[in-house]
Amino acid sequence: MSGKLFCGADIPVRGRGTFAATVKAEDSNVFGGLGGAVAEALARPRPTPVCFAGAQDTISESGDPDSLWRKYKLDAPAIAEAAKQAIAAK
Repeated sequence: MSGKLFCGADIPVRGRGTFAATVKAEDSNVFGGLGGAVAEALARPRPTPVCFAGAQDTISESGDPDSLWRKYKLDAPAIAEAAKQAIAAK
């Protein structure tokens, strides 16, 4: 399978349509950008819930990486919670 992402480039999306839910974690704002493109590619063949872990519509700051992962909900507990939400949405 493939998905048309990023200026029409045809790239493979392995596993698309075979998972009950998806979690997209990225170290930037969750609105738009890569997360939106991933959700779009996954939705076409077989819609599945997609939850996002990352900065929630805020301007990020610099600092200690571990503290920032927690603050912006990119640490393991936050990603696990996003996975629980995605599975519950199925």
